[in-house]
Amino acid sequence: MPLQRRSTAGLVALWVAFAYLASAQIASHEVPAEFELVRRFHAAVTAGDAAAALAHVAPHAVFTSFDLDWHVWNDDAAVAAHLGELIADGARIEAELVAVLAEGSLVVTHDRTWSAALAPDLAPYRRTVVYLIEEGRIVASTAVLVAAQRDALAARRLVGTWRWVDAPFYFLFDADGGYRASSALDDLRSAHPQDEGHYRVELGTLSIVSGDAARYCYVGQAGSYLLRFVDDALEFLLRDDACWTRRAPTSDPQTFRRIPTP
Repeated sequence: MPLQRRSTAGLVALWVAFAYLASAQIASHEVPAEFELVRRFHAAVTAGDAAAALAHVAPHAVFTSFDLDWHVWNDDAAVAAHLGELIADGARIEAELVAVLAEGSLVVTHDRTWSAALAPDLAPYRRTVVYLIEEGRIVASTAVLVAAQRDALAARRLVGTWRWVDAPFYFLFDADGGYRASSALDDLRSAHPQDEGHYRVELGTLSIVSGDAARYCYVGQAGSYLLRFVDDALEFLLRDDACWTRRAPTSDPQTFRRIPTP
């Protein structure tokens, strides 16, 4: 739920900030026991040994991950199924220690993951991960994909045609970085649609700039929208848009749903 996602994200940000501040404290070459636990957990997953992996996880553990949205596994069956999926996909995980905090209770790593379920050209997926350790077992794990890879995934997921749920208005995003927009679906592929131009995704923000074939926006007029993927929907949150005929009516989330591309 939105409030839960925001509170979890805030906690992750706090943990990661503490981790970077404290990373300079790891001065010895001795591997901390808590990090060794995390490495054994990764080794078991990589070896395909679900029982050994689960032996390093405490009962009632909670695993969360953020790529384009939050994913939560918050009971024993869900965690076991999640690890089973990783193993079935042939996941290989490597980790670099960032920090051990709170007298060993928190371990922060930079993880790299290869898997058949991940886009091969983006592999390895790189995440900052915070592990909460109690009595020699993992009781919680929160992983956040690095921004550059989140942007690459967002750009790929954006490709296609989207319809605004509040009224007839459509965006078509091509894989080559071009976009088209119109209040009429059959206008999207016309020589001079209501709007067209190029787009890019950076730090979770969609930037669009109108081209010279647009009818309703001037050449070079730029718009900026925060992107949020929620289940099968796409939300645009207005930051700014110089083209008033394209501009979102408010700064509230504007929901679009994917439809077949004409």
